[in-house]
Amino acid sequence: MQANNNDMVEFFKNGFLIKEFKECNTLKKVNENLKNILNNQVKSNFLLEEKYANTKDLRPTAYNYDTSFLDIIFNNDVHLLLDHITQKNLLLGHVQVRTSKAGHSYMPWHRDVYSTDNRDAGMMPPAIKLIYYLPTQNYENKLEILQSSHRLVLNGLSEKSDFLLPGFSNFDKQLFNFCNRYEFKNNNSNYIIFDTSCAHSVSETKEDSVRIIYSFATEHQIKSHFNSEHHLNLMEHYKCLKIKK
Repeated sequence: MQANNNDMVEFFKNGFLIKEFKECNTLKKVNENLKNILNNQVKSNFLLEEKYANTKDLRPTAYNYDTSFLDIIFNNDVHLLLDHITQKNLLLGHVQVRTSKAGHSYMPWHRDVYSTDNRDAGMMPPAIKLIYYLPTQNYENKLEILQSSHRLVLNGLSEKSDFLLPGFSNFDKQLFNFCNRYEFKNNNSNYIIFDTSCAHSVSETKEDSVRIIYSFATEHQIKSHFNSEHHLNLMEHYKCLKIKK
């Protein structure tokens, strides 16, 4: 992949980047698997388990459900793109496949990473997520991000009096007056990469949906943040695939 400085600058300024997977057999396989999962037709030894209201996650692990889930990353040189726009050597620490029922969001506005007067929440520096939704015939808004909010942060606010919701403060609410509210729709094969310290929200939808979520960080962060063996196994597997590429 040829380095594109525009991508790096856009990601730095906005906190997110929109790209598309190329049309290929791997993408078809990813979509086929996601469609089956959405229809509750999962492979043997796997199941869908509720994590949040009106959502279910693929268990026990998503990354080894099908080889296409990792192949799509390397076939599209996403590993190179991620390292370029972040200027870090990123590895994969977590993969989730999540189905959501139509209706109100289970996840209101929040940041995955924030600091209060008595604690630090989330991975610091922030993990980078890539989310891909199975395309549907009727495109609709799936995810909203407050543009550039990753660069507008107040630390040390009172968790009792200054936060409206976990990860969302009165200060964050004021940012709606200054920051653009970007709506990400599941158009064709597009995906979004974003800094998890950005304020974001899952949108209300009219249709059931399924998405795959990849979480990237440095090796040190993954080893420090994740205790489960399968996260470390995933990281090592991704590292080997990255070296081969």
